[in-house]
Amino acid sequence: IGSEYFSKLVYLCAFLPQGGQSVSSLGANSTGMVQPNLLPNTPRPGYFWFKPDAPLREIFYHDCPEDDVRRAKAMLMPEAMSPMLTPAHLSAARFGRVPRFYIECFQDRAIPLPLQKSMHAASPCASIFA
Repeated sequence: IGSEYFSKLVYLCAFLPQGGQSVSSLGANSTGMVQPNLLPNTPRPGYFWFKPDAPLREIFYHDCPEDDVRRAKAMLMPEAMSPMLTPAHLSAARFGRVPRFYIECFQDRAIPLPLQKSMHAASPCASIFA
């Protein structure tokens, strides 16, 4: 999909890779709680799932009511590894032309604030919202 389809990109506490980086490589050196709790090739080859003792509430739902946590946990599904492991292919002519905006989340435990800041510093955004 070309840049002609987008007038702007808004990242809400999201991974913002540079060309050649993958989501997995960005998260590998962070203090986030997701990657240490993943099991690759589970429940089938090519998918990630969480370790049986993964603290899902603490990772994703630490400030949510218990009913919401129960519903959210029930909807979690294994995720394909390929999108997380594939390096981003970006160009100044396409991706670089679309203004980016980043919304930081101070209490996010999947993408900690220092990682959010380093990503939007490396790939400058038109505005940062905190």
